[in-house]
Amino acid sequence: MRSSRWRCAGAWALACALTACRTAPPSFLVPPPWEVRKPQLQAREHFDLKGRVAVATGREGFNASLRWAQTGPRSQLTLEGPL
Repeated sequence: MRSSRWRCAGAWALACALTACRTAPPSFLVPPPWEVRKPQLQAREHFDLKGRVAVATGREGFNASLRWAQTGPRSQLTLEGPL
């Protein structure tokens, strides 16, 4: 019985020691500067954006679904909800 306690304690100590040697998680990627990113974004001719929008004025509040589709020079913006 006594040896099983020592084995358990040894296994626990080994597990703690191994987790202490774990490498740090990778850091977040930093986006390139705006001067580099702007021409890349301007080269895109098509994109879709979907989400929700909320407006609050005083005691009243409204929300709606939002969809913005850009295809070349054509834009379509759709708001759906009790605005």
